[in-house]
Amino acid sequence: MPLLLRKDGLAVGTVRLDLSNDRTGVVRLVAIRRDYQRQGLGRILMCEVEKLSAKHGLCRLELHAAPDAVPFYEKLGWAMIDADRSDPLMAKEIQSPAHDAGSGDGWRSPL
Repeated sequence: MPLLLRKDGLAVGTVRLDLSNDRTGVVRLVAIRRDYQRQGLGRILMCEVEKLSAKHGLCRLELHAAPDAVPFYEKLGWAMIDADRSDPLMAKEIQSPAHDAGSGDGWRSPL
């Protein structure tokens, strides 16, 4: 499932969610336009992926992080599973939809 984050009709971020099995999703291709980075959009995008995952009954997400992105994911609650790879494997357990915080800030996602 590709997801697109837009602001005023402009695509500013993207992520892909693939199903590994009926309970685990794999997050791939996370990207924010360079001129929109460091504005909290990555956090919003990942929050939307988690909400979509919970809605579809997933309980765990995994991703292979770029080494320089590991601190970002750790701040979002992701845990290191295998740091001995060129793109470390990280995972996060998904909470129920009742714990969602919403994306706010006027940003829109087509979810």
